[in-house]
Amino acid sequence: MSETQILFGILVLIYLSDCVTWIGNSSVLFYVDLVSHWAHRSSSPLGNQKGGIFPLNPLPWSQAVMAYWTPISLSPVGISSFTEQNPDRSSSSNPTCLTLHYSDIAKTSSDGKKLRVNGQHFANCDSATRATSLADLINRLGSMQEEDRTRELRRYYRSTLDSSAAAERFDLVQRCVDPVRFYAFVLFFMLFVAAPALSAAIGFVTILLPTIAIIVGVTVVISISFFRAHKELYPANSTERFSNTLKMLLCPPVAIRAPDLLTLESMAHFHPLLVSFVLSRKSGTFMEAVIRDLLNPLKLGHENLVTEWHLSENRTAIEEFLTRHLPEEVQRASMPPSWDRISKSYCPRCLTQFSHPSGHCSDCRGVALISTPPS
Repeated sequence: MSETQILFGILVLIYLSDCVTWIGNSSVLFYVDLVSHWAHRSSSPLGNQKGGIFPLNPLPWSQAVMAYWTPISLSPVGISSFTEQNPDRSSSSNPTCLTLHYSDIAKTSSDGKKLRVNGQHFANCDSATRATSLADLINRLGSMQEEDRTRELRRYYRSTLDSSAAAERFDLVQRCVDPVRFYAFVLFFMLFVAAPALSAAIGFVTILLPTIAIIVGVTVVISISFFRAHKELYPANSTERFSNTLKMLLCPPVAIRAPDLLTLESMAHFHPLLVSFVLSRKSGTFMEAVIRDLLNPLKLGHENLVTEWHLSENRTAIEEFLTRHLPEEVQRASMPPSWDRISKSYCPRCLTQFSHPSGHCSDCRGVALISTPPS
């Protein structure tokens, strides 16, 4: 293998190492697959109990958006580190539950992806953007009366399912990212198609200086475009903006993934159900799983007034959203699975079928089985 081939191989490895993202336990990744269809992923085998690494589409015209389940429960009387809704949570998980009344909360802050209350770790948010927004919300709630908290929380829950706001946000993201994506494609073509082909045809030394000049020029354009787009989409995240821009200038292959850096956190405020609807504009297995989990939450022994109020308000907001946009979805999600000849009951949450007529699902703790209709 020649030195030129080794050099291009190193560039490929550097680029592929940046084509991955982390999916946490309260995250849902929506991405464009190799056949240009939106797909979703909420877990990865390459990880641990906190989440996993997932490879993204390496082509520069790919898209990826992350959505998040609310990692905590909020109510007019207090907050809890446990939340009941997460369709991907299993009965084997044992989340902690710390409940605090607002009178016990002096200050809430964020530390990266961690939410801190009174200086102590309270919950992991999987997203620095989410951690910051939740900290701000809790601080606002703490200065309100209980009636005002109720109105503010209901407004907040409905804002996470505001389809008009989500569509406007996604349109803004596309307008900001499209120029960056175009230049990223140019850089991808130059690094991994044109440069190797010209090197093989007329020699590496001959094309070295012109290629470096073009790559540096395009990288600078991407970095400037990224900086402007990031400031438009995330005006408060100046540290992230400067650090990512610097990485691109120092390592051109990283600049090809600039569109992902702009889109991944762009819909973090919105409920995963709404993000799925905005991206695909149709129902699907993901929506059905969300509704089944909402109607049949796991009973992990951490339920209290805070978590129950949070779940009730979420259910109301989601039902209002479905009534406006997908009125048939609740009925479809509630339909029993296709029966085999020996099953006598099924779990309404995971749709697993059982040979006994009653009891509880072995995979979904606390969820009662539903008997099959008589044949």
